[in-house]
Amino acid sequence: MIRIRHAVLAALALAASPGAFALNQAAVDVVVGTNFEFFTSGSSAVDSDLVNYTKNVLCQAGTYDVYQDIDANGVKGGNYKVYTCTAGSAAPVPAALQGQNILIHKREKEGSLYGSLPQARNTYVEFMNIRSDRFSGACVADASANTFDCTVASPVTNLAAHDLPRHDPAHGGLATETVNDDECDYNTVAPANPVAIPPVGAANSYLDTFCRRATMGFSDTEAEMFVGANINWKPNLSDQVDTDDWTALTARQLSALTRKKIFGQVFGIAVSADVFTALQTAQGITAGAPDQTGAASNWPTLGSDQIRQLLSGNVNTWTQVVGNIGLAGNLNNLAICRRDQGSGTQATTNQYFFNYPCDTQNGTPARDTGGVGVANAAVGPGLLYVLEGGASPYVKWCLNQAAAGQLHDNQGNLVKYGAIGILGASGDPSSTDTPLADTWQWVKIDGNAPTIANAISGVYDEWVESQSAYNATNANANELALAAYLQGALGTPADMTAAGDSGIAAMTYNGGGGWDNGVSNSANFGNHDFKVPTNPTMGGQHGNVGAAFPASGTSPLTCRKIVNQVDNSAQTPNRSR
Repeated sequence: MIRIRHAVLAALALAASPGAFALNQAAVDVVVGTNFEFFTSGSSAVDSDLVNYTKNVLCQAGTYDVYQDIDANGVKGGNYKVYTCTAGSAAPVPAALQGQNILIHKREKEGSLYGSLPQARNTYVEFMNIRSDRFSGACVADASANTFDCTVASPVTNLAAHDLPRHDPAHGGLATETVNDDECDYNTVAPANPVAIPPVGAANSYLDTFCRRATMGFSDTEAEMFVGANINWKPNLSDQVDTDDWTALTARQLSALTRKKIFGQVFGIAVSADVFTALQTAQGITAGAPDQTGAASNWPTLGSDQIRQLLSGNVNTWTQVVGNIGLAGNLNNLAICRRDQGSGTQATTNQYFFNYPCDTQNGTPARDTGGVGVANAAVGPGLLYVLEGGASPYVKWCLNQAAAGQLHDNQGNLVKYGAIGILGASGDPSSTDTPLADTWQWVKIDGNAPTIANAISGVYDEWVESQSAYNATNANANELALAAYLQGALGTPADMTAAGDSGIAAMTYNGGGGWDNGVSNSANFGNHDFKVPTNPTMGGQHGNVGAAFPASGTSPLTCRKIVNQVDNSAQTPNRSR
């Protein structure tokens, strides 16, 4: 049985009036399977905004907790999260949710692809189970407040012919499923080769993860970006997921979605600690702790073409790209800490540095090397290590492990690498979701730092307009109310301020203000203190933000530095097609 509370806290919660404390296990179990359990999936880059808004606006004060998975490497929240609380008792919380205990599941694994494709197709995806009589592991208190780390167990013995996860009728899933399916039953009809799911209380009835349709999704970029190499999974690894299921959405499938851009998200290039100081020295910057006040005065720079070469897999060492900057021995070997294909972070990187999928002549970034460094004499000496992480915490893990000498070479030894990675630039290195303290640092691209201020002024253009999407046909009344509420609230200046957001920016079309508000950023964008210049021309870099998204969803992508994003208002599903 799941263990998620210290006895004292549980006793306090049971004795208190409703809403006074975070939900205890009994309260969580009651919500499971009701219309107050919600399911979302997609981009991990939007989590800071979703967490802040849920905790500070949607939930009553003092009632919020988050449960996250912790894997064998100590990475936290890389696959699943569940937010629990008592919803606020007044507007702007939807009336049907006011004062109710709620659970909001968030699937992080494989990123932004899961922010639109499952919703458009009404497809089942995987979530973490925290119901006490279904979850076999333990959730223990994390050092971070209101956070619990949950160990997800191996497949149950009497379903050995299956892959996890299972459908769980307790959460509204199917009562039977097909043997040897992929991650979850792809089809929405009854399986042709059914196998009964163990009922609650039966032997081996634990289902640490389960399958459910995700009503709402979040993506760093538009659904049309997920084509070709942006949705081809890991062909050289054993943990293939939905290999045969995901293909680009059709116009008819796209028309089922209600989509809206929510905020501006900056992405950046990070490097491991040794690379950072070596670049500083080589560029005449006094090596030392980076300036993390926003000025980025002592951040070194890499050119766009250098970054493309480093990410391409066509080199094994830093020297081949940046020359001799003092990275000797193993530190000169290259580790690429990237996201997996299906990630919006990765799709944005592919477009920005490789112009993919608009142009296939430049190739795509190097693929996962299976947890070891590999030699390729055809491109030169040294070793190349590539990790494809399913969510942002895995990129941070890779960067930190490279600096600590905890990645494998091709002989089974743990060694250092000089690492480069891609992340949403929503804050300074201060991770609590990896076992090692953050030592990685940001670098500039072509002399410009990945900051909100530089994006607003137009000198830094690796940024995207993150989107939300939901399918009204895949929602009960409460799910639809929450989806519409979140889509309307996330990204508006007033609600971003109320949520305490930082590292993202409201867009002009989301309630006024936004990028071209000529006052202190703190009024609209949370904790950053940048000044926002008057009337910048942000729209030109991302296409015409005032233009309606094509109803068919099939027009060619506009290929600029960053691909043209979805329309600036909620797009009503077109059911006439």
